[in-house]
Amino acid sequence: MSSVYRILLPKRLKDELEKFDHMDWQSETRSFLEERVRRERLKKQIEEARKNKERMKITIDAANLVREEREHAHEFSIRDLPGLIRSTVETFENQSFCIQLLKVNA
Repeated sequence: MSSVYRILLPKRLKDELEKFDHMDWQSETRSFLEERVRRERLKKQIEEARKNKERMKITIDAANLVREEREHAHEFSIRDLPGLIRSTVETFENQSFCIQLLKVNA
């Protein structure tokens, strides 16, 4: 579906356009306007993205994160103990297995 969009041109410009009658000015104008609308839409989307980025900006205080991690590094629940023991045993078993492999391959 098409619609008409009329523009007023200075007479001098209209006369110049008519000198180049081999040009399809309707097509040229349409292409120009489509490209211009595409660029303006893109600029608007970029601006909206920048605004969203600013709204979503999160500041992280690295010093506080490190401090909190150090304060809570050695805290664990008694419920965590079986898992800690299991992982420790698995680590020693893996190390023992690796040592045995090294002896066999030596």
